[in-house]
Amino acid sequence: MGFDACVLVFFSTKDYTKVNGESLMLPVSFESCFGLLHVPPSDAMSTAVVICPGLTIDELSGYTTLRLLADAFADAGFPTLRLHYAGTGDAPDPAKGPEYWLRWQQDIGAAIAWIGAHCGARRIILCGFRFGALLAATVAAARAEVAGLILLAPVLRGRSYMRQLSIESTPSRTGIDAGRFYLSAETVALISKVELRHIVLPPTCKTALFARPSTVLAHCAADWKTRGVELTVNDFAGLEPLLRPTFAMHEGSAEVAAIVSWAIHAIPDRSLADMLLPNCSAVVETEDWIETPQYFGPARDLFGVLCRPRQSGSEVVVLMVNASGDPHCAGGAVNTARHLARGGVASFRIDLAGLGDSGQANDQHVFETDRSGDCSAAIDALEALNYRQFAIFGLCSGAYHAFHGASADPRIGYAVLINLPFFVWTPGFPLNDLTFDVRKPAHFLQRLNTRAFWKIFLFKLVTGDLNLRVRLAWLERKFRRLPGFTQDVSLATRVAKQVKMLFLICEGDISGELLRREFGLHPPPGTRITLVPELNHAMTGSFMREVVARHIIAFLPAECSVQPPAKARSLAVADA
Repeated sequence: MGFDACVLVFFSTKDYTKVNGESLMLPVSFESCFGLLHVPPSDAMSTAVVICPGLTIDELSGYTTLRLLADAFADAGFPTLRLHYAGTGDAPDPAKGPEYWLRWQQDIGAAIAWIGAHCGARRIILCGFRFGALLAATVAAARAEVAGLILLAPVLRGRSYMRQLSIESTPSRTGIDAGRFYLSAETVALISKVELRHIVLPPTCKTALFARPSTVLAHCAADWKTRGVELTVNDFAGLEPLLRPTFAMHEGSAEVAAIVSWAIHAIPDRSLADMLLPNCSAVVETEDWIETPQYFGPARDLFGVLCRPRQSGSEVVVLMVNASGDPHCAGGAVNTARHLARGGVASFRIDLAGLGDSGQANDQHVFETDRSGDCSAAIDALEALNYRQFAIFGLCSGAYHAFHGASADPRIGYAVLINLPFFVWTPGFPLNDLTFDVRKPAHFLQRLNTRAFWKIFLFKLVTGDLNLRVRLAWLERKFRRLPGFTQDVSLATRVAKQVKMLFLICEGDISGELLRREFGLHPPPGTRITLVPELNHAMTGSFMREVVARHIIAFLPAECSVQPPAKARSLAVADA
């Protein structure tokens, strides 16, 4: 096993400048935050940009677009830092649950100070998306160096957003368990009092809104203009991918030119910055683990984060691939990797080509794009770091690509596949017709009698997020049981002969039906199929990720103190 990777903790502009003259992306860490600095390819202006992302679903859906936006800002001469707040992205989780509303404002302040010190920035443009826009506006109201504010689909009312977040997150009696972070009742109360229109921006802070029109937004714009704010209101045309589910990557990228154009004209800057970019530390570490960003692949344009345990308990390193189009720093991947490290297992969570922070790939599809080459490139990188035994891990579409990656690369000896929807994809099948829950119609009828169902229903009805035509079509598919794809039994059986596989499935998931159909009553030797009652299809809860990590640790060939949870049980395929 190799920990010779220490030399890769530091990134220099010489090593990572792209030969085609494009902007440079450097991972950095500071004050318990993580960030990605996009350096202009030539002279840098003294005005820098700090990008403040959204939370949870918004963090994932907006990730790739905000990377493209940061590249565009840097190409225009703005040093640009994409921030990962504490408890989100690749940033560490605070040791004690902080008051996040104030903590995240402090993180933005730390980012402003860092980019000022390292990039010579004298003026700052804050660019926020969804909840990040609400945070950015709050910080801009108190910081004289903030000369510009860009708000992308901003959260307008804290109370409404807290209600939305509580619906999307794991239920909690006292606060909101959002997976990576926990908002206490006190924090929820603080955020609930905040409204964008009530934030008092200084007249010197030029502001741009890019959002879909609404009455609340119009009132906010009117209030700010009355107070003397120089405000530009723009439509949201071309920016829809910011809010699009990540699996819809085949629909194309966002158009960000209008945002950069506003910054160039609203905040002109002909002065050059004295950029002092020493080797920037990108290591993130705690008492349990050390994380190091890595570039890899033939062109060194693929990106991942190696998570090493302080105390090793296994000779196997786990390669973690993207679920859907989510980036490597999605909560499920980060939590699972860090739980593995606490159990002594190293992992390498990567972005496949065109996803997250990896280089672009054309004509992508969540299933149809062959990812086996990216997986093999990651194994090559791990071999260069003296690792010799490899497992691969994936959730849903990630499990699909992990299965095929293991099939294509004989160096992979173990595969952990969570809620694998199928072994073989049927090209051209419409993604919107996929269904992963195969429980009987009675289950969905019973949900009509629950308070949670009507709470979600009324919220989506009020917010306009309920498309009845789509929902009725979805119910029709549920009741007529959309037929599955034709599967190649020989493929799964052949892979099982060369790779030890652990299938983890949640109750009612299509994975159970698939495995029953393919393997019958008796899975091949070396293959385990386990029903995990605590799990849901997307592994959204923080406790779910710990449970999954425990199963992986128990599955890999090593002695360690961590045991699988008592509630989990081995599943005979006939019981799936």
